[in-house]
Amino acid sequence: MESFEQNQIKRGAGKYLIRSIIAPVLMAFLYFLSAGSINHPQAWFYFILYFIVSTLTNGVLYLKKPELLFHRATTKADAKGWDKLLTPVAIVSGFHLQSVVMGLDARFSWSLIPPGFVIPGTILYLLAFFIATWAMFVNSHFEANVRIQEDRDHQVISTGPYKIVRHPAYVAIIISLFSIPLIIGSVYGFINAVIATILIVIRTGMEDRTLIKELKGYPEYSNKTKFRILPGLW
Repeated sequence: MESFEQNQIKRGAGKYLIRSIIAPVLMAFLYFLSAGSINHPQAWFYFILYFIVSTLTNGVLYLKKPELLFHRATTKADAKGWDKLLTPVAIVSGFHLQSVVMGLDARFSWSLIPPGFVIPGTILYLLAFFIATWAMFVNSHFEANVRIQEDRDHQVISTGPYKIVRHPAYVAIIISLFSIPLIIGSVYGFINAVIATILIVIRTGMEDRTLIKELKGYPEYSNKTKFRILPGLW
């Protein structure tokens, strides 16, 4: 018989899974509403791809690591105040508004990226999901907000993609942001990608300073793994 705690974890993980299923549907709605038409094959390809990959990835995590999804589903009281504001702004400006801008681009024919870029865009998008999923499987502390997880015996993770960069999840998000306009074919989609990337870089710097100051072993890890996001640069 499952304990009350196990039931709570499964319910919370289930809520996260449902949200991950709803997210591509919501963004497709925003895009096609802004576009004023559903006759956009590249957009259909992207949103179906997003739905399939997200559902499969989070479905596997639900089965294998439900506790991780449970903790990602909620904003904890001790999450840093600046991150409670910065993260939603980055997500909305990066992904939700990007869908709106690309839809308007399609409606008014502001720009056009040749269909041949769908293939490299798709490769980059799948790479982004691979990096993010790899990081989640390696890092049991992969929560949605910045905090020192004293209630979960927070420890430094230095294996998997964390051997290469200190914040592989942000690498995945940035790659994803720039791959989407390539798939859909919208130059204007890169505007939101740039804005969100700037916010992510700001968040990365603030998170890194927090971890160096407050997480035991992180200063030593940061000396060993030199780069936050981009190997050889930063």
